[in-house]
Amino acid sequence: MNGVKKDSRVKKWIETNIVTPLQILMSGNITTTGTVAGGHIRDISLTEGRVPVVGFDGQLGDDADLTFSGDTLSSTNITSTGQVQGGVAKFGDISGGNYSEFETDGTLEFHGNATVFADELGDVTRLKKTGLGVSDNLTEISVEFTTSANLSDYVSANIQFN
Repeated sequence: MNGVKKDSRVKKWIETNIVTPLQILMSGNITTTGTVAGGHIRDISLTEGRVPVVGFDGQLGDDADLTFSGDTLSSTNITSTGQVQGGVAKFGDISGGNYSEFETDGTLEFHGNATVFADELGDVTRLKKTGLGVSDNLTEISVEFTTSANLSDYVSANIQFN
C-alpha cells in the first residue's frame, strides 16, 4: 500500500475529537448517494415568509401567492377535488365585520352587510306554497314556516328580470 498504513484509531479519533462546526463552500452541484443531514439546510434562493414547494426534478422554490405568518396560511387560489374539513369557515371582509360563516354543524350565518341575496319585492299571493308547514300571512305580507315544517315544505316563485 505504498507505505500508507490504514488505522481505524485515526478515524475514531477524528470522529470523537473534532467538534468544531465544519463548513463546506462549493460552487456547482453536490451529488450524494447517501443522506444529507444537518441542523440547518439553507436555500438562499427562497424568500422569507413564503412556503417552500418542491418543483421540477425535486428543486425547492417558493411563490408569492403561498405565504405563512404566525398562525396564518395565505393563498391566492385553493382548489380541492375532495372534501375540505375543519372548524368554522369565514368568508368575506372578516376584519370589517361583513362576512359569511359556516359553523361546524353546517349552519350558515351572515354578519354585518353580508347577505345571500337581495330582497325582491312582490305579491305574496303569487307564491306557490307546498306542504303543511308553510303559510302566507296577508296581514303582514309575509310567508311563515311553522315549527312543524320539514324539508318537504317550501315556497317558490317565478321571478322575471328585465
